[in-house]
Amino acid sequence: MIKRISSEELKKIKISKEEIEAIKNFKEDFSDPECPPSTDEQLAQFKRAKDLHPEWYKPKKKTITIRLDVDVIEKYKMLGKGYQTKMNSDLRKAIGLE
Repeated sequence: MIKRISSEELKKIKISKEEIEAIKNFKEDFSDPECPPSTDEQLAQFKRAKDLHPEWYKPKKKTITIRLDVDVIEKYKMLGKGYQTKMNSDLRKAIGLE
């Protein structure tokens, strides 16, 4: 059985040189007759989750400072709550990400 521990826990454990060597030389065997490794052909057929379910994909957001014309901001604010999300969506469409 493999137990994962934090680096802080590891610092508290006394490990002999023999144990360190055994850890370095450890070869894990993941062979399982009920779950053979995927072939290159099978791997080539995999699809990314975000391609199959785009509604699950949420790109990371980053806060920036940007200067926009007042009339552009006011027009988007007239759309109500979520105007910044709408602005982001329009920018994604404009540069071909949607």
